[in-house]
Amino acid sequence: EVIEAMFEVKYNDDDDPFDDVREGFVATTIRASQTLGQITGYATYHQAIEFRTHVFSALIFRTYMRLLRWDRSGVVVTEKIPFDNPLLFDFLSRFSTATAAVRGRDPTVTTARFDSPDLERKVRDCLECGQKSLLNIHVGNNNYIVLKDQIIGSRSPIGRSTRCLKAFWLKTNGLVLLKDTWRVLSPTLKPEHEIYEKLHKNQVPNIPQAHLGADIGKENDGLHTTQTKRCLKAVEKTLEITLRTFCHYRIVLEYLPYSLEDFENTREVIIVFRDASIGHGKAAQQAKVLHRDISNGNIMFKRRADGTVQGYLIDWDLSLDLTLASDQSTEAQPERTGTWQFLAVRLVQRNKTGKPLIQNRIDDVESFYHVILWLALRYTAHELDSGTLTHLLHENFDAMYKDPKTGETYIGTARRSNMKSGDLSAQAGFTNGGIKEVLRQMRHVLCQRYTNPKDTFGSSQKFEAERKVAEVKKAAGLKALEDSDWLPNLLDELLAHEKVDWVNNEARVDHVLQKSPNYTSRIPKRKTESSLHSPRSRKAARKSGNSTPQCNRSIAH
Repeated sequence: EVIEAMFEVKYNDDDDPFDDVREGFVATTIRASQTLGQITGYATYHQAIEFRTHVFSALIFRTYMRLLRWDRSGVVVTEKIPFDNPLLFDFLSRFSTATAAVRGRDPTVTTARFDSPDLERKVRDCLECGQKSLLNIHVGNNNYIVLKDQIIGSRSPIGRSTRCLKAFWLKTNGLVLLKDTWRVLSPTLKPEHEIYEKLHKNQVPNIPQAHLGADIGKENDGLHTTQTKRCLKAVEKTLEITLRTFCHYRIVLEYLPYSLEDFENTREVIIVFRDASIGHGKAAQQAKVLHRDISNGNIMFKRRADGTVQGYLIDWDLSLDLTLASDQSTEAQPERTGTWQFLAVRLVQRNKTGKPLIQNRIDDVESFYHVILWLALRYTAHELDSGTLTHLLHENFDAMYKDPKTGETYIGTARRSNMKSGDLSAQAGFTNGGIKEVLRQMRHVLCQRYTNPKDTFGSSQKFEAERKVAEVKKAAGLKALEDSDWLPNLLDELLAHEKVDWVNNEARVDHVLQKSPNYTSRIPKRKTESSLHSPRSRKAARKSGNSTPQCNRSIAH
């Protein structure tokens, strides 16, 4: 079934989320804001359950209506259109006779058809889908079969809307990972398959093979690109909004069957982290590419025939070419990029300078620590009860605060406090020796980024000895972090250390969390979103209340 457009009827004009005479066009009453949230939710859902280039919707009131066109860059809204205005009927007539592509359906996705029962049987066996509905997705001259049930997309109406799909490649009769996304069109941001080519050319290990990648569009219709910015040019300066143009893009990768959360024991998952950290360090060192989005969804693994595992670092679409590091443009270096729950404290604490903080390699290394800590809390043995665990996960990873004046988003004190003191690990009481030691030694070095011996001990002679010891520790920690091999070497050392107990309480534990509307029960295996709007566009995005999804917020302002 296909939804062509969504119509919302409101009896009271006070429910109108838009004001034709108000500067900025957005009404600010509670009822108006509720309606805006409602229709934004509808548009988000519409784009999530279907493959769409754009969607149309309408708001109907007693004497007038508004038409809306949504795409991954934003939404275009008309002024009030009285019911007797011929333009309204002209639009509805044109819409009813328009092609499916003009209405917003993606013509490169069709219902799967098979030449023979044997081929269909093989595809269904590989996808393990029984008799469920299948789709055929086109990338150039190649066709991929995917399970329709797995296409649910982003929790945000704007941004990349990344879907990662298990797919059967008809050309090779094998499984691949098909990534469907919307990339920013910019001369400084390369298509992801070109980044993979550079990584492999420079012999970066633990990176999946990229079979092909391409911008999407039918031959007669051109590329699928967002159109909202075209309508904004006339009022861009007045509203102080800058939107970017997104292009529909797909990349086909080597199939990796296991996500990070599918590990069987603690030793195994640290091996996966070790491999991913090797790939991360070598990419920066040998290929001059910085990943910038270390998260649970971007680390995957496969099992070899002998039962051992190999970890991979995936999703390089937000990476930065370090040879462009001197370019301070917002397109080359967005203000903040990555997954909110795992960003380095330096990047998400309150920034009083008002200047963007450029993400660096050590920020990514710190993100590895936050991912390991989250995974340990969520899936390894410890002493926390369900209620406490749920609260701590929220406060340390999900919590987001917003400055009412500047709109800046930042974390509370929990993540920074834990980074400096390690109190969360102590409170958790991890019962596997390996996990406990990995977290302790990583934090011992990484916390030096945030210590200030002079602030801690002052200039008094009474504490001079303690201050000097702290200064030596800080210098040693910062020096260690300059080495791109520090993290993989540390993990290798702990994996091989005979006094580190990896056996007791090694099994994966799926802790039960309390269900609460205020807390995220889990972070999805795949990251959901990155808006990649420039800093000036945050003001507009915040008005809808949907600038970031509730869960696993991948951001790039």
